[in-house]
Amino acid sequence: MVQLGLNEMCYLLDIRLQIPVQNLEKQVNSRPRTQLQPPFSPFTPLLTVSKLLFLDALALQIFKDEEAELGFKPRHQVLFTLANAVSFVTAVIQCEPLETPDLGSMDCSHPLGNFSFISTCTFNCSEGTDLIGIEETTCGPFGNWSSQEPTCEMIQCEPLEAPDLGTMDCSHPLGNFSFTSMCTFNCSEETELIGERKTICGSSGIWSSPSPKCQKVDRSFSMIKKGDYNPVFIPVAVMVTAFAGLAFIIWLARRLKKGKESQESTNDPY
Repeated sequence: MVQLGLNEMCYLLDIRLQIPVQNLEKQVNSRPRTQLQPPFSPFTPLLTVSKLLFLDALALQIFKDEEAELGFKPRHQVLFTLANAVSFVTAVIQCEPLETPDLGSMDCSHPLGNFSFISTCTFNCSEGTDLIGIEETTCGPFGNWSSQEPTCEMIQCEPLEAPDLGTMDCSHPLGNFSFTSMCTFNCSEETELIGERKTICGSSGIWSSPSPKCQKVDRSFSMIKKGDYNPVFIPVAVMVTAFAGLAFIIWLARRLKKGKESQESTNDPY
């Protein structure tokens, strides 16, 4: 049972529901001032309002056809008159219970009871997902939510393709080419990878690096670098280099010796 005092009821009836005072004064002037103690049928959930007092020259009449306007369900015509204390029982309007969305969370406040009049629920989605719908909804006086329950949708990255002359291997923990998906690239023989070998789909829907390319290798400059050569090549190259160096040394020595002999013959007069 929830106990509401004068201030709370005035807030609900006057501030939140915006009941015109002028209309109430007209009703007071046109009706006799009598005190009613209406017998209400018991049902749940219940809301008890005790010692509800109204100001001088002001009365409020609630009709069955206006019950939803207030967010409550009165069972009979009720008249509240000047300076009278009235106790009555009524049921709070209920909305359909809401559930937490997949891949998200829900936070609700229930001033008058779970998923009842003026209950408010706020929704959030986890990292790597988008909220589809309205973030907040409120239970209205007619038992309807102000907006439908939102959903959380996984963020997608642009689908990737294997590069020409290469292959691509991907893992998708949460869905094809979605948040946390990772792709690894490899190139075929006689080609080299230009770019990053791995890329990951981020929470904003963007890959960590662009797709790489496979480019053919120039064999004339990469034979030794890639290890694609005849095993006899190195010994032969060493021998050729050694013989060339030795021949140069012999030639240089002969030139020096010949020059020395020519100088000695010039200096000797006999």
